[in-house]
Amino acid sequence: MTPKQIRELRTKLNFTVAAFATLLGVSTSAVSRWERSKDAATVDPGTAQLLIVLASCVETKKNVKDRTKFVEELHHIVTIHGRLRGLHLILSDHFADAA
Repeated sequence: MTPKQIRELRTKLNFTVAAFATLLGVSTSAVSRWERSKDAATVDPGTAQLLIVLASCVETKKNVKDRTKFVEELHHIVTIHGRLRGLHLILSDHFADAA
C-alpha cells in the first residue's frame, strides 16, 4: 500500500494515528512514518498484508451502522493475523531445524 492509501484507510476508519497504531500493534511513529514516506517500503510484509485485508473490510462495509462492532471485528482480524504469523514463524523454525 502507498502512504496515501494507508492514510486514507486510517481516516475512513475515523482513527487517530494512536488508535490505528494500537489496532495494528505498532508504534505511533511507525504509522506516521508510513504516511509520510515516499514509498511503502518501511511497512513489513506481514503488516502490509494486514493493511490490505483491513482495507477490503472497509470497502465491503462502507455503511457501517454499529462502529463498535465493526472495530471489534477489525481487532479480531488483527488477532488472528498475529497468531497466524506466529504460527508461521514457529513452523519455519521447526522445519529449518529438521533440515
